[in-house]
Amino acid sequence: MTTRVVVEPLVSCGKAVFSVESVLEGTSYSEFRLVSETTVENGPSQPCNIPGNTSRIVVIDSVASGIGRTPQNDFYKVVMEPVFSHLALTHRYFKTDSAKAIAEFAKKIDTDRDYTLIVLSGDTSILELLNNLPATGNAAAKHSIDILTIPLGSANALANSVDCTSPTATFASFLSGNATPQPLPLYEVRFPGGSTTLFFIIFSMGFHANLLHLCTNHPKYSKMGVERFRLASTEILENYDLDIPLVVKSCSGTTITANNFSYFAIINTPNLEKTYIPSPSSSVLKRQLHILGYTSELTPEELTVDILKGYELHRGDTLSGPGIVYEPIEEDFEVVMQLDDAEAPDYKFEVCCDGLLSNLRDLSKDNADKSNVIKVSFLNDNDLSFKINIFTHV
Repeated sequence: MTTRVVVEPLVSCGKAVFSVESVLEGTSYSEFRLVSETTVENGPSQPCNIPGNTSRIVVIDSVASGIGRTPQNDFYKVVMEPVFSHLALTHRYFKTDSAKAIAEFAKKIDTDRDYTLIVLSGDTSILELLNNLPATGNAAAKHSIDILTIPLGSANALANSVDCTSPTATFASFLSGNATPQPLPLYEVRFPGGSTTLFFIIFSMGFHANLLHLCTNHPKYSKMGVERFRLASTEILENYDLDIPLVVKSCSGTTITANNFSYFAIINTPNLEKTYIPSPSSSVLKRQLHILGYTSELTPEELTVDILKGYELHRGDTLSGPGIVYEPIEEDFEVVMQLDDAEAPDYKFEVCCDGLLSNLRDLSKDNADKSNVIKVSFLNDNDLSFKINIFTHV
């Protein structure tokens, strides 16, 4: 595994100039070092201009995210806390102590005030936050939650899609005022049995869902960085029968696509990793989803080639070819799984929603209707108790 050291400017305020020296093992941060200088010959390069002064700032540190926290790679303790202290910036620090900590935090948020939430984590922590906010708020004076995502998870799809590409660069952009909060489109999935979840990145079945299940639940992969996805992919392609019959219909009843898929995703972000862009036409700030599918007519070798093309694609590129389904959609729709075989393996029913892992068999086991219908809705501002914004680069 390659080790490299990166030095990035952070902020200048008065005579103090801060930068951060980061040590990376592969794609994971193993150490941060805050460097402070009192004079700079050529003057400050990152002046302090903190946005959101009227919002309550809360730092949410999901300490189990990514490879976890050590005294050396604790970004809050090593970098954020001393800089906030120097700037005399009032904030609250919330450190997770259980798998339910973020959900419990979200349930207690006061709907009568604005918040700036700095989330040190990956995508799933933000999903847990949004799905557990109070159900109702003051409709006449709805407040805002502005989210700054510091990429310390395994893939960081949301952060990379809004060009927050490193913890230091993201924090620097916030401190200098070069990041602004923009409305974040949200979507809802309703599963068989009636349970629902919000999402803002991806809902998937087939290859991608099984990849996340394997990487999360198998101890062989759970503590790796982003490299785990490539290693687990080989295991899935060699041992799984990826052949799932799906029909996608619009709310008006029009069939959008009907195919047997090895890989099926409903996606809103261009990036799933820093350098992996499977949906080049997506924009995280646009109220639009894309259906991205690779049909089971593709051989495992062809499927691998098509999936890995995401490492070569750039935003705005065209995605097409034999066995590829790539369609934009801007209205409510439903996905119907047409697999009636009671003997089919459980992995064919695995689903992933922004890192939240479920199985359709489990979700529908108490439901008399076994049709496996999944409904996807585009949410509006009045569906939520807060206006939800995400910090992006100007």
